[in-house]
Amino acid sequence: MKNIILFIGLIGVLIFSSCEKRDWPSPDIDLTPVYSIVNIKGAKAPYRLDVYREEPLLIEFVNENILKPPYKTSEYSDQSTADKYIVSFTAHEQTKTEAGKDTTVVTEYYIEVDKVTKNGAMMKIVFDVENNADTINYVVDIKETKQYI
Repeated sequence: MKNIILFIGLIGVLIFSSCEKRDWPSPDIDLTPVYSIVNIKGAKAPYRLDVYREEPLLIEFVNENILKPPYKTSEYSDQSTADKYIVSFTAHEQTKTEAGKDTTVVTEYYIEVDKVTKNGAMMKIVFDVENNADTINYVVDIKETKQYI
């Protein structure tokens, strides 16, 4: 009988000692403004591009559900006016050459879209390992959104 009372007392102590209020760390996520480049029409066009306006980040969607690894961006410039979105930036893609060597592909983006119609153009200049440039032009739409980061 004495062992049963000791056992119940020990269980009670364990249960009540684990009911302390604890401060759990909160996740460090915030909403950040994003330009979503959508309805992209042209050769090798991605499904959508999300250009983070306050973070050095570009997300390229292959389709609605699949995206490529994120690109770091630099030289971000937003010269938008009352009538047009005018955005440019450089994206840096980490990749491997055909020989398996690590390299960075640099791509410059120039986007100009009418704010009323949301229709416009995007010019993409891709520099290969030998610094040769390939220019691709697209017809695009733009949306202003906010995303968690």
